[in-house]
Amino acid sequence: AWSGRIEREFPRSLENREFDTLIGLQSVHAALCGMGFEAFGQCARPFDDDGRSAIWAGTDSDAARTSRARLLDRGLGGWRLRWNAGQDLRARVGEVIALSAAEEERDWIVGIVRWLRVDALGAVEAGIEMLGRDANPVSVASVDAKGVVRASMRGLLVMPPQTDGAGRIEPYIAVPHLFDREAIAIELLYFDGTPNQDSARLQTISDMRIRANGDLYLRIALPLPTASKGDGSAANDDARRVLQFPQRTPASTTIAP
Repeated sequence: AWSGRIEREFPRSLENREFDTLIGLQSVHAALCGMGFEAFGQCARPFDDDGRSAIWAGTDSDAARTSRARLLDRGLGGWRLRWNAGQDLRARVGEVIALSAAEEERDWIVGIVRWLRVDALGAVEAGIEMLGRDANPVSVASVDAKGVVRASMRGLLVMPPQTDGAGRIEPYIAVPHLFDREAIAIELLYFDGTPNQDSARLQTISDMRIRANGDLYLRIALPLPTASKGDGSAANDDARRVLQFPQRTPASTTIAP
């Protein structure tokens, strides 16, 4: 058992619900788009009319086994989950996690593991910082100073649920730490609706900043318009339009059994 008392910044409500969980970017990315990364990359082929071959660092064997966890409590600061022993859980602090209510239609909510504890019986308890449903699967390729486009990697484009100190939302893309930190631009592939070739969109973005985001991932911060209202709501709305990124719905994220 654990000892000691954790001081919490936000009040929490007690819960007793079960969730299916996926841990790791490969599994979470596949769940959100309903396909493996190789299939995801095939949707970029209409854009490869310059003769350049797309390189996709993944296969269609991305489907992952879910682990059942119980939501112990939640608050503004995040959720606290517990997995029973014997589930071969491969969680790490800083890892991406997706949750969907057990026995219900898949509607994945994405978060980041912020702390982990294991008790004497092998049960795992974790604190999760929730990113919400505004985390969308993308592929990202770095562009170096010579204009060479590197191999594409999985990424999650996140529209944070909370504003910063200036009342703005700074969208960002979470990518593996192996991503080129010296990139001068990125090529971003995403879907504007249900994932297929017709909804695939490709953007080249040079106005971005690459930052450290823990040991596992980097954060590619994207540009934001200047707020025209004191509460920042105009800037937040403009950011969503500039990115032209859709809100996910359960229908577009359901995975066939």
